[in-house]
Amino acid sequence: AEEKSLLAQKIQRWRRLMKLTEKKASLVCCTSEGVYHKLETGETTPDQTTLNRICLLYTSPSPRDRQKSR
Repeated sequence: AEEKSLLAQKIQRWRRLMKLTEKKASLVCCTSEGVYHKLETGETTPDQTTLNRICLLYTSPSPRDRQKSR
């Protein structure tokens, strides 16, 4: 249960950093709002594809960051 809790916290942190609503985050992850909510609350764990999308988006530089590095 502790692992799910940590994963749920990371998913919540990702959404806050990206400044997304749950609805927009669910669209980005290609999942329903209900499933996304369960991911954030730790009621379920993401499948590998959803987890990969979140990881990719979490580690991708923002357009602003890309401009700074030029």
